[in-house]
Amino acid sequence: MFDKLKPEEQQAVRDGGSAMHGIITPDGDYYSEGKEILNVYTAGWPQPEKLVQGVKYYLDEMKAKYGPFKQELSGMFRTPVFRIPILQWQKTENSPPMLNLSNANAHLIFGQLLGFPGEEGGYSNISAADLYRKIEELERDQIDIHARDPYSQQRPGGAMMHFGGLSSEDIMLRLEQIKKIAQWALHNHYDTLYVA
Repeated sequence: MFDKLKPEEQQAVRDGGSAMHGIITPDGDYYSEGKEILNVYTAGWPQPEKLVQGVKYYLDEMKAKYGPFKQELSGMFRTPVFRIPILQWQKTENSPPMLNLSNANAHLIFGQLLGFPGEEGGYSNISAADLYRKIEELERDQIDIHARDPYSQQRPGGAMMHFGGLSSEDIMLRLEQIKKIAQWALHNHYDTLYVA
């Protein structure tokens, strides 16, 4: 849908922050409480109801059961968001291993540590073979210098944001999971990966 927008409408979505938030992402409670809630960020969209209808269409196609869509103002970003509770869904057979990273941790691992060029919204066209090779070739001291201590930050009038930090061991655990994803991709004939 984003690609079908006029250039000025695409810019409005960027300016509104929806593209930066990921447009469709798991809610933060997913990580802390195991609640399966999708957030659909609509700031800047010319017809947000069409975006939400598109999400509903694909949830129905996937035969996912969901609760009522709830429109709110995001506590973290102060922009409009639709929250969709996912009640039940079927996992695809032979699906890749899962890994959820915050934007900051994804940038740390894929951009700073592994050296992949990023773009707005993530990393695209990552060669699965290169990804696997880069992880295999990492030395411990390269990982150690990217470890981060936890800290908190609050924007004026915004929510308090806590960053848990990543120890060297945390980074290595995530790298092992990423390596499993790269292996899955190679075994299932995927050449490239996308990180959003």
